Amino acid sequence: MGFEFTLLDKSCKNWLVWPPCEQFYSFGFEDYVETQVMACCDPWDGSDEHGAIVREYCAGDLVEQICLSASEQLSTGASMLEDGVVKEGVLKLQNYVAENIDACIAELWANDSPDDVLTSHWYIGDKFGLADVSLVVDAGEISGFVLPDEPEACESNQDNNLETFEPPLPVPAMPMDLLSLEGSASLHVSGPPMLGSAVEGNTALTTGSLQFATEDSGERWLAEASWRSPGALVLANELGSVSLEDGRIELRGGARLSRSGQVAAGDAHFVLLGRVDGQVRRIVGSNTTPIEALEGIGVVYTSAFELVVLDDQGQLWVVSLTASQWR
Repeated sequence: MGFEFTLLDKSCKNWLVWPPCEQFYSFGFEDYVETQVMACCDPWDGSDEHGAIVREYCAGDLVEQICLSASEQLSTGASMLEDGVVKEGVLKLQNYVAENIDACIAELWANDSPDDVLTSHWYIGDKFGLADVSLVVDAGEISGFVLPDEPEACESNQDNNLETFEPPLPVPAMPMDLLSLEGSASLHVSGPPMLGSAVEGNTALTTGSLQFATEDSGERWLAEASWRSPGALVLANELGSVSLEDGRIELRGGARLSRSGQVAAGDAHFVLLGRVDGQVRRIVGSNTTPIEALEGIGVVYTSAFELVVLDDQGQLWVVSLTASQWR
């Protein structure tokens, strides 16, 4: 899957640094509770006939996840660009895709090939200074499905909309052991003025994961970093409040570590996401302060850091995390 467009006679791949315009994903290896593609239907009864129905539901969710992932990755791509006409165009395109997920889904279905492999496109056209914009899916396939011993009940195929296809590391690297958050960290969010004054909120982050990866050359990467809240993040001022449920902050695309174990400011790209009134909301941005990753005996410490991001309305948000400990 990926985007196609031209600007100043150059194609998408000449402008977007990361994620790349053309990408390949495999799924089905993640934890069941974090599934990227799901079927919300009756549990499989073991028959071929019902298996075909489960695959059909999975295919429907696959199309939705492609559209959601495309929107998020445009945000990540824009965050890596210098200010200017290209960044402005990509941000406006991201807003357009985010506001037209239903149209994206409908067009990918309408333009699909007749066989069992999803081969389709959504032609957006000339918008925001970008010419011939299209979201293209070369091949998407549901090759099988897994039913755990104790499947969880679902309400709809939107239950997994907080999960998206994440861009891989830009280079081949060997992943190390997956570490878990020990204790808790704190998240503070300060948003733009709403009805006269800024909104602010805090929440505890009690679960998460951290993973390093190493290239053949010895260069090290922060391959995965995520923090999750068990409760709601309430953003409020004296006039009202809004709650972000299922809140989490996640690294996208990895971040290269220096020899001293530091991620430089601007090198790590995160998404803060959750549900507001049942609808998924995301803001994407880069670290404005360095992130230190220090290894002790059987434990890893990551320093406090800060993100400054713009939402889809062009408003400024400041996101701060305290130091964390991992084992």
